[in-house]
Amino acid sequence: MTPQRRQLAVLVAVLVAAVIVVALVLVLPGDGDSSPKASPTTTSATSAQPTPTPTPSPTVKAELVSSMDVKVSGDFGKKPKLTVPDDDPSKKLLLQIVSEGDGPAVVAGQTTVLDYLGQTWKPKKGKANVFDNSFDRKTPSVFVAGSPDLIAGWNAAVVGLKVGSRALVSIPPKFGYGAKKEEGKELSGETLLFVIDIHAAYAPDATADGAEVAPTVEGLPEVESKSGQKPKITSIEGASADGDKPRSGLLIEGTGEKIDPARKLVFQVVETKPGSTEISGDTWTQGGPQVVDASQILQMAKALIGQRVGSRAVVVVMPPSQEATGTTPTSPSGPVSLVVDIIGQV
Repeated sequence: MTPQRRQLAVLVAVLVAAVIVVALVLVLPGDGDSSPKASPTTTSATSAQPTPTPTPSPTVKAELVSSMDVKVSGDFGKKPKLTVPDDDPSKKLLLQIVSEGDGPAVVAGQTTVLDYLGQTWKPKKGKANVFDNSFDRKTPSVFVAGSPDLIAGWNAAVVGLKVGSRALVSIPPKFGYGAKKEEGKELSGETLLFVIDIHAAYAPDATADGAEVAPTVEGLPEVESKSGQKPKITSIEGASADGDKPRSGLLIEGTGEKIDPARKLVFQVVETKPGSTEISGDTWTQGGPQVVDASQILQMAKALIGQRVGSRAVVVVMPPSQEATGTTPTSPSGPVSLVVDIIGQV
């Protein structure tokens, strides 16, 4: 959820050029644009950037309750609707397990793939005040559980939830955006309700894990690639894109479920600077696993078509022009090399 749009600028440009529109490193777009409306970060709903030096969220524990008199309609994975009583909200941090999954519990530091809906307890102009939700965006959100950039109430709810669970959390102002109402901070002084659906959780160093294979395609960079280990691009000698189209080859054959182009993939990627082996983007060190439509990533890495989760592919692509991306031209010129690990599917 912390928008770190500049940390992987070239990578984002490359993926966009390959028809991949992906918000890397916890970016939460709102209503179809690139500006977050509100999310469980330590910033207010009207700010799109985290504080330069975020203060760690205080360690708190939510009180587990069987009910908080808030009705949650809808099944796991579907957009919920909340019916909130007219009573004043509790001043306690409350957690209700609406439906419990059978997966492992989320651990602090893991990248969680989830959907959520956020709503203030009090209505706004007589109507439910849903300030943000991922369900309408049709793409799960990606958060690092326990991050100091997240409000304390959110961390207290997510850490420990089992994968596959739907939970409702009521967050009083002191564990949200502050008890004092502040101008320009829409959610300050408000008790917040979040419905959270946990789809998956991954360690920040998660990698492809399958059978190592030698790529059969020429014109690819040399990659130090071992199953279960982060890849390293060691040489780009002879590497070239297929004209203005990406060139790709398989490095690891996964053993998980078959990649479905209609679903979304959880992936890691490392990227070099143009014409170099120097790394310019790396999700392993810059935010952890991310989520994108499978159909989009398969357009760039065709070697992954028909493969399974746990696969790894190397890709060579020409970076987009300055006019296409609105960014400063990269130097030196040349193809960009990427290695993509598919570690999950949601």
